[in-house]
Amino acid sequence: MSQHATQTAEQADYWMTVSQIRQHASRGRNHIREAMRTGALPAAQNYVGCTWRALRTDVDAWVANGAPTSTRPRRRGRAA
Repeated sequence: MSQHATQTAEQADYWMTVSQIRQHASRGRNHIREAMRTGALPAAQNYVGCTWRALRTDVDAWVANGAPTSTRPRRRGRAA
């Protein structure tokens, strides 16, 4: 296996923080945490109080299965 193929395979499955998931998946922090809490997005903590992390492959699968983008109603401009 070439060095590039090895690096690509290693990068495909690494642990991501909530901030990294926000950038990668273009989803809000609350949506990500709710998905982790309910089990829709498999995640883990090393110990209590530690940051939550999820595998990139699980994040990609979560997004592919229709992860919500926003549940907050959009603000409307003020009427003139």
